[in-house]
Amino acid sequence: QTCLGACLAVPELVVSGPSAGKLHKLRSMPTGSVHLLTSVRGVRLSGVVIHLTTMLTTADWTTRKDGIRLLRPVRLAADLARFLDDDDLESVIEQMIDRGLVSVPALYACGRRLAGRGRDGSRRFARVLGSRPAWNKPKDSDLEVRLFRALAERGVVLEPQVSIDLGGGRSLYLDGADRVRRFGVEVDHVTWHGGRLAAQRDKWRDRQLMRIDWVVARVTDEDLQKRFMSTVAELVEIYRLRRAA
Repeated sequence: QTCLGACLAVPELVVSGPSAGKLHKLRSMPTGSVHLLTSVRGVRLSGVVIHLTTMLTTADWTTRKDGIRLLRPVRLAADLARFLDDDDLESVIEQMIDRGLVSVPALYACGRRLAGRGRDGSRRFARVLGSRPAWNKPKDSDLEVRLFRALAERGVVLEPQVSIDLGGGRSLYLDGADRVRRFGVEVDHVTWHGGRLAAQRDKWRDRQLMRIDWVVARVTDEDLQKRFMSTVAELVEIYRLRRAA
């Protein structure tokens, strides 16, 4: 109600920060005041916290059916850097990517646009993005291309970057999958420093897929670099067991 009242009272205000995060149903959002963003100086409204920015365009926000204006997810990810620590920001970005709210190229483009000395959160946003090389890799990495080619040569043809509908408006992506047999392969990249967050996310993903009768085999880039042929053979065996079942 406060968000809607602010948007109706002052057309230049956009819901931002944790307030927008809660409306987008993101995790790890701090409780407290309603936060709003504007590029217009001199805007005042009691009962809310108004932040001034020089970097806000009409492409950065959207209007809901109920009349609330709020930041789009990609712009919100950068805005949340002023409210969250590195771990929580990392976790929220993971959630946005998993839900398909943002793309990795869009996040990097937003970071470049907002980068500036002294801007709140800009250094944290850049640091968190830069801390995970896997976020910046193309979806079809060389290792994945080699793996799926080798599997196809052995009769295991997997569709790349498959979106799986979990219901309730949620979805996730698998690196490669056979939709008919509900079999997927995920290539985990062990170079990222945030092992704890990655492990939590992957276990949640695996549980959701098990609930809808999917089998997902995980391999690491180290498996593919050092044990390529034996890893391929294992995946073929798992696939054949799944097909037989």
